[in-house]
Amino acid sequence: MCWNAAMSEPLTAEKLTTWAAGSESPVVEFVRTTLGPLFLILFTPPAAIIFWIVCTFEPFNGSLSPLLTVAGWRSVATHWPWPSSSAADMASKPALRRRWWCGTSRVGSRRGR
Repeated sequence: MCWNAAMSEPLTAEKLTTWAAGSESPVVEFVRTTLGPLFLILFTPPAAIIFWIVCTFEPFNGSLSPLLTVAGWRSVATHWPWPSSSAADMASKPALRRRWWCGTSRVGSRRGR
């Protein structure tokens, strides 16, 4: 039996609402299970980089208000950590090696013929 916060009387059989509980609305379920996590995956890394730039470089000096100006966004673009040519080279080598070692890709298998 469940008890309320005061521990003096038992809780009723009403459905408790929590973040972990499911929802009867398919729209709410879609937002909670698909759009919410997708939003976090896409926007958290760039937000962390922007906050790092704001805390580190001029004209921000830790203030977010310069982000409301064009000069602030130009400063973000100037200090953005773009990948170097050596990083792009390192990222492309495994794909090229797989293509060279494996040859052409085939669909299906020739076993059993």
